[in-house]
Amino acid sequence: MGFDYVDLDDDVRGHMLAEFELDASGELYLSKHFSNLGAESYPAHMRTAIQAGNDASLAEALRRQEYFNSHYMRAAPGGGSTRVRVSRNVAETFAQGEFNRFYLRGLCSNVLATSGEEAQIEIYRARASANPRPESQAMVGKLVLAAALLADLRAHKGLDLALGIPAGPNSGLSARRPRIAAPPSE
Repeated sequence: MGFDYVDLDDDVRGHMLAEFELDASGELYLSKHFSNLGAESYPAHMRTAIQAGNDASLAEALRRQEYFNSHYMRAAPGGGSTRVRVSRNVAETFAQGEFNRFYLRGLCSNVLATSGEEAQIEIYRARASANPRPESQAMVGKLVLAAALLADLRAHKGLDLALGIPAGPNSGLSARRPRIAAPPSE
């Protein structure tokens, strides 16, 4: 099941594409499970998803068997390495993670352009979870400086993020423009 990107509009998509092209012209994060064909094909599929799709359409495009290796080598507990089968949901996990990263970057860039350097974004649950992790739940509703998150996401490709947003693979968290609470009724 894909994410519900509540602020994904044409303006955010434009900023997402600019952020993607920034990485594509330098160092684009690729799945360690991609085959050579997957690594070559991914940029075009991500551009298409950014322009008119979402993480679910990206996952569908990447689901081709030849885009991912069937196995990889992992360190064995007693030393050496062992051959392990790649997860069946590798396309979904990668697509959700990377589309969300570029959505977050595009949203932050858009919010900064329209609201200034002190603008904030709000963390929310973008994908339902039957058993959300406590650390993910603790982040819901948190306000974060858009400039700080954008800098973190640009500097840290993959999963090693200083601010912890998004909170790891399968966290289901994303961000949106802050929702202004309605004043209490009298």
